[in-house]
Amino acid sequence: MKKNMRIGIMLVLCFFAVVGGLYAVGVYVLPDLLDMRVVDDAGNKNVTGSPLLGKQSPQFNLPDLNGKYIKLSNFSGQPIIIIFWNTWSKESTDQIKILDDYIQHSTKESTFLKVIAISSQEDESVIRSFFERGKYDLVTLVDKTGDVSTTYNVKSAPTLYFVDTKGFIREIYTGMLSEVNIHKKVDNLFQ
Repeated sequence: MKKNMRIGIMLVLCFFAVVGGLYAVGVYVLPDLLDMRVVDDAGNKNVTGSPLLGKQSPQFNLPDLNGKYIKLSNFSGQPIIIIFWNTWSKESTDQIKILDDYIQHSTKESTFLKVIAISSQEDESVIRSFFERGKYDLVTLVDKTGDVSTTYNVKSAPTLYFVDTKGFIREIYTGMLSEVNIHKKVDNLFQ
């Protein structure tokens, strides 16, 4: 009986050691391997190790919902938020609404700021319908092939790139940001 009890205790201890090890890997090791870390209680992740961080934002030339091609260089000298999103992700659609509200109701800085919403490999009619229903007023581009998303190393949606007035990527976030957090990040783009 004592032998069985010792074996049982050893199995329980091994179980907790394995679970604890997996937890530690998930919390401490994986974020570093993925170049991501949690920056607030809402689960927003600041992508700290991206090769794009601190570099010029890669150029692109994508069609808007009317088929007109728009280059990133069209917004030279302006601070920009580039959001990679999709219509099937609630976080993405909520982030579009938050960004639109920020642009519509915020400070004079936000009138100079451009928000470029890029949806990859998604049907234009679905994107158009979403924007028409919400009456959103953001620059909306379609990355039909997904090449721009690949260039920007997008791994999940939404992903936001904060680009300063000189075209450098200052911050990259995955997940949803509140309007308050967006305001703070935009203020940093003007410094």
